[in-house]
Amino acid sequence: MAVIGIPLRYNRLEDGRCILYLSERLRRTIQKSGGFVLPIVQVQDYDYMDTRYNEFSQLTDLEKDNIEKYLDMVDGVIFPGGFKVTPFDKYLLERCIEKDKKVLGICLGMQLMSCYKEDFKVYKNDTDINHCQEDDKGFTHKVKILKDSKLYDILGKEEVLVNSFHNYHVSIDNDYSVVATSSDGFIEGIELSSATFNIGIQWHPEISYDFDEDSRKIIDYFINICNEWYKILLWLIAFYKLDIYDIIYIRRDIYMKKLRVTLTSLGVAAGILVGGYTIVNRLPVNGLSVGNPITNDDIKTYSVTDTTYDTLGGEPTVTERYESIKGINNRIKYDSYTPTHKTTNSDGKDKYSRQHTTFTLDDLTDDEINAYISEFTNNGGNVYAVNTETEKVEEKEEKGNYSSLVVSRVNYDKSETIKQSDEDNAKDRRFAAVLGLAAFNGAVATYVGLSRPKVKVKKNDSENK
Repeated sequence: MAVIGIPLRYNRLEDGRCILYLSERLRRTIQKSGGFVLPIVQVQDYDYMDTRYNEFSQLTDLEKDNIEKYLDMVDGVIFPGGFKVTPFDKYLLERCIEKDKKVLGICLGMQLMSCYKEDFKVYKNDTDINHCQEDDKGFTHKVKILKDSKLYDILGKEEVLVNSFHNYHVSIDNDYSVVATSSDGFIEGIELSSATFNIGIQWHPEISYDFDEDSRKIIDYFINICNEWYKILLWLIAFYKLDIYDIIYIRRDIYMKKLRVTLTSLGVAAGILVGGYTIVNRLPVNGLSVGNPITNDDIKTYSVTDTTYDTLGGEPTVTERYESIKGINNRIKYDSYTPTHKTTNSDGKDKYSRQHTTFTLDDLTDDEINAYISEFTNNGGNVYAVNTETEKVEEKEEKGNYSSLVVSRVNYDKSETIKQSDEDNAKDRRFAAVLGLAAFNGAVATYVGLSRPKVKVKKNDSENK
């Protein structure tokens, strides 16, 4: 939810009481559009507010610090209508521009934008067009909008009907550009092109939000772009080729649904690649190969020379075997056995067991191996090792305490090819079948996710914003 900061306005009631106020209509409109309102409270009291603009004293460091704290908490700021602006408003706008905070100025807010670098200046209206209507039920005049403007991108039209509740107009002498005017030449809309979103309008879209499509477009666009997720939204716009109306009126949950579909589709697309490769290379199809052999039937094995040292006496025994091993040059396996222990089960049968301790060390140099052999032979079979574990094994022969050390050396220059076992082939088939099923489901999900039609929205439907 976007956090929208709104500076409060001062007023004096007929009974003399002073109040800080926030337009209830503006607050409710922001909430309807999906925003959260954070009032920005000025430090000055009402007596200070009664001062003429050019007589205000400069803000204190405390007041400036307060503004920084507010800006750290908000995603955007709306400068609302009212009767007077202060140096507080001016400094707040300056910091919004410097921080590139999203800004929407309404009526007095736009007038502030027009002269934020200088003394506040407005001019009394003198025209046949009514710029201060008596009620808030309709509109009073038309506004023309430049095509080359963000306001046009939002509204999608060169002319709109607007309400009007002011008696003053402004001139521009700063970085803002005029993007909308009334037929009598008065400025009705300005924007700062260098900012992500910094637009001022002279009319009140919050008043006509409930019954006017153009008013909803302005408020909804501002709230949407103030959300932290707007970058994701912009990506979705490009990915799904959404038009500007969709950006404004499709609600956030629809965007997030599309995002979830997209992320899911990307995930299953990866499954298609993996599964497809596996199917082509390993899944049997009617006993015939597809591309490469159906399974990895041919396995290259390498000569492994095992030299066994033990404490039972005699010379070390040397045996040669072939193993499908790769990446390990030499390794040692150490085993030690305690004497057999005899126990009787509850059924009266004898049970034999002994303690068996084993560890294996891989990828050893010749020097390391020689050190282990020397330690083993010189210390009666004791090797102080790491990675030990113990287990119970059944034995029926009465043997004493002994140990063995098996040194395995791999010769990669001597190899042969053997057939993979039927059991391993069956595992490969099952694995390939699972990935193939995942690939099929992924293809379907990807097709559905990436080809979903755009949500059609009736432009006269106030429920689809």
